[in-house]
Amino acid sequence: MKKMMASVLLLAAFTTQAQTFTVSCESQDLAYLNKMNLEASVSISGSDSSTLSVSSLVLTPAGYDAEAFEVAPFNTKGTFTNYPSDVFGREMTSLVYLVEGNEEVAFIRMNIGLNTPINSEIRLKDGYTYHGKCLKN
Repeated sequence: MKKMMASVLLLAAFTTQAQTFTVSCESQDLAYLNKMNLEASVSISGSDSSTLSVSSLVLTPAGYDAEAFEVAPFNTKGTFTNYPSDVFGREMTSLVYLVEGNEEVAFIRMNIGLNTPINSEIRLKDGYTYHGKCLKN
């Protein structure tokens, strides 16, 4: 009985309750910055797994007259890490996705809760990186 209770307590300590939230990302209007605007849903389950469902992604290359282009909606799986407030001054969640099955997007990193003008990035398969600030809605 003691071993069973210890196993249950150990399992409870290493599992995280499932959580779903929406994320929106925007960029500052700076000519030298590759910009991203993203709307997505994030589902967190288990101890470190996450699913990202991108519903809208518009990327704008750097420049004064650059034309924005839209990336088709997609889903991908990745990981997350929660940081307590004593690390960055406030609680933060880092989400990392290596995107498979998408023709354009290779990598996404979002640092939700990091209070900087640019806290997230998307890297395309052509090597260009687009930046923005992502917030949990």
